Amino acid sequence: MKVRQSTLGEADKCLRSLQFSLESPVYHGGIARAIGTAYHKGMEVHYDSGQPLSGLEVISVALQCLQDTVELKPSHISEHTKTAGAFKFDDKFPDTETAAQVVVDMITAYFGGGHEWPEEWNVLDVEPEFHLPFVDGHTRDGSPDLVLEGPDGGIVVVDHKTAGNKWAYNKHEARKQNQSPWLIAAMKLIYPDRPSYRFAFDIMTYKGVFERRISNVTDAHIEAVEKKALAVVAIYETIRAAGHDLPVNPSSNLCSPKYCDHWDICPSGAALDL
Repeated sequence: MKVRQSTLGEADKCLRSLQFSLESPVYHGGIARAIGTAYHKGMEVHYDSGQPLSGLEVISVALQCLQDTVELKPSHISEHTKTAGAFKFDDKFPDTETAAQVVVDMITAYFGGGHEWPEEWNVLDVEPEFHLPFVDGHTRDGSPDLVLEGPDGGIVVVDHKTAGNKWAYNKHEARKQNQSPWLIAAMKLIYPDRPSYRFAFDIMTYKGVFERRISNVTDAHIEAVEKKALAVVAIYETIRAAGHDLPVNPSSNLCSPKYCDHWDICPSGAALDL
């Protein structure tokens, strides 16, 4: 199993969703996801260009990415995906044009507000893929958005987030999510013996409000998430080896066609609407 922070997130949401993601992944494109993908593409091209780009150049790339994602072109579907499902708009973004305006507004706010990381923060890598040994043949996998080297030689991992609303006051904390401990643990292996390892969530709302929140990761946070990953692997292997499906979690707010890629095939999804 390739264990990523998204693997652990699937387990938090619904174990059956985790099973589907591992065994029969389907990408149902959603407009909120497409907006996030386009914004990420803009940040990627900015930090990976090797030279300063204007906001208009970044916007142009991001809008092309948005169009390609809406059209479910293969290059914009996750490498972990086997099948592309139907694309879904929603009431807030009923068409590509309204989504495009939000992408423009967010990127304009990022550059107009001076939220770029300054030049003294050296870009080490942009969206690198890592595959490291974990346990019993399973691997520790991930792909941080941005890896920087600070003026002190320390490592900073940056994750670009788009959001409909401002984050809850503690959502970025290392004890509240898997991402920062999982990625910092990997950075300690890839870039050993650095003076510090820090994680920053760069959050941009659809209204153009930006926040940079630092997630302070300790060894205790890393140990807790790694023990959780071991438990998730053991649960999956044990239950599936016995010939059973993993349990569903229909009480989750994410158990809906808007958020779940597997709604159409899950016994607690569309099947219950008949």
